Amino acid sequence: MRKINTEGIVLKSTNYADKDKIYTILTRDLGKIHVRGRGVRKITSKRAGSLDTLNYVDLKLTESSGFYNVDEVVVLESFKGIKDTLSTTLDAYYFTELVFRSVEEDVGSSDVFHLLLDALRKLSKGAGLVVNYFELNLLKTLGYSLNTEKCAGCGRDLDETWKSYAFNLDMGGFICEDCPGFGFKVFPETVLTIKNLQNGRFPSVKGVEDVSYDNVLKQVNSLVKGFVRDNLDARLKSLELTDR
Repeated sequence: MRKINTEGIVLKSTNYADKDKIYTILTRDLGKIHVRGRGVRKITSKRAGSLDTLNYVDLKLTESSGFYNVDEVVVLESFKGIKDTLSTTLDAYYFTELVFRSVEEDVGSSDVFHLLLDALRKLSKGAGLVVNYFELNLLKTLGYSLNTEKCAGCGRDLDETWKSYAFNLDMGGFICEDCPGFGFKVFPETVLTIKNLQNGRFPSVKGVEDVSYDNVLKQVNSLVKGFVRDNLDARLKSLELTDR
């Protein structure tokens, strides 16, 4: 047996045996692991609330035969502000489901851990566009970046000289007016917003001429969601709930 001390974010839990639970946790050091909480389903258990989904926790574990058991747990952040509101709760659960489905077990994923923690903190503070920020940067970390630097068709630099912008999902990027017949038209502001988000910046989206703030946001969200679905190739329950 070996003793381990690490930090992690609780992604989900399932009942196990009569009194236990199995927790899926994204850790700073060990990647995504499954941890057994013995006796946490007892009414008298003091650890059950500490291991709620979304909690950022400090863990003391015992590893035996490749399986982890919880010895001690301390809550570092519970993100109560997120859990108090349905919309932010659904967004946060969407984050955890994306991570659960895209990160393999026992594989080093410190970049994903830091990204998830950062996104939860931004969400708790009410940052706009944080969902699309998380989606784009998670896929970027996993090696599925959107091409926001050059035309995905001809390789021309993506800049203000373009007369029109279109997005091609199969090509994973934007295409210029010299590459007709591909993709659907998008606002220049949509391209700039996505580029900034993927580079970790939160732009202030403002309407220009006939383009409204809401139209840009809707287009950004629709484009990014399509990119997520295409690359992860999975039905996401939390996203279906949000859509409804």
